[in-house]
Amino acid sequence: MFTPKKDYIDGGNDHGVSEKVELEMKASENTQKVVPVEQEKEELINEVLKASLEEVNYSIRKSSIIEMKQTMDITSAGEFPAGIVPAYDRMKELKVFDDTKAGVKGLVDVGVVKVPRIFIQSPEELTEEIDSHPTYFEVLVIDLDGINKDDPHKEIVDQVRAASEMWGFFEVGHHGIPLSMMAEMTEGIRRFNEQDHEVKK
Repeated sequence: MFTPKKDYIDGGNDHGVSEKVELEMKASENTQKVVPVEQEKEELINEVLKASLEEVNYSIRKSSIIEMKQTMDITSAGEFPAGIVPAYDRMKELKVFDDTKAGVKGLVDVGVVKVPRIFIQSPEELTEEIDSHPTYFEVLVIDLDGINKDDPHKEIVDQVRAASEMWGFFEVGHHGIPLSMMAEMTEGIRRFNEQDHEVKK
């Protein structure tokens, strides 16, 4: 008859049980270590996916700009053989241009060397506009001198209100902003607009 060893019967203090406990401890330690590794993997995957999506979006925008350039280069005046007049879809070109969200700077960045046709009016359209619209323009100038005094203040506010409602823009004089500061602001705007499209986002 088979008689088991004492350590298996007692189940308590011997080598077999302590091995089991040690294995359980290692398993729980491994489980604790696996969670952060899994989180790290997930974060890494998310970062890679995000970077990939950004690259895809950039590629799509870039290919849209290149497609726009090709479309606009092809439809620029003088690009077609004699006798062939292309069907011109201005709305399609405008949509392609607007969809890139890169503006005129995007055209410059991809190397467009001719003014795209969407920005050129035909001589007929130009003549119609010249004939139908007066050629004299005047921008309203509002003088802010005396804005801190009661009587001129009310008058200046009324002028600003009327100009805003009627025209939406006007020029301001005697505003007290130094010319050097205005030049710096203009330079800052220029620097911003000349940055890469991705940076401006």
